[in-house]
Amino acid sequence: MSYKWLFDAGEFVPEHRHDGQVGVIEIMKVGGGTVGQSYDGSWLWRVYVPGTWNIKDQDEYASNVVETHQEVAKTIDELLLSDL
Repeated sequence: MSYKWLFDAGEFVPEHRHDGQVGVIEIMKVGGGTVGQSYDGSWLWRVYVPGTWNIKDQDEYASNVVETHQEVAKTIDELLLSDL
């Protein structure tokens, strides 16, 4: 059984929104980040059911690869698509 980080609205302040194939994906760099800059480390993400603002899924994504907000959103989209 894997651990899934469930967080509330106060812990999540999205810095980037991406229209993915699985729904709207919002991304936040843990510790803060500037959109367009590349970072490694932990990110929080949330996906909404297409056409609504109902949360479909949310979790933490950790990476040792230096990525931008947009690249992380696309990675999350691809990972969620592979789970379907």
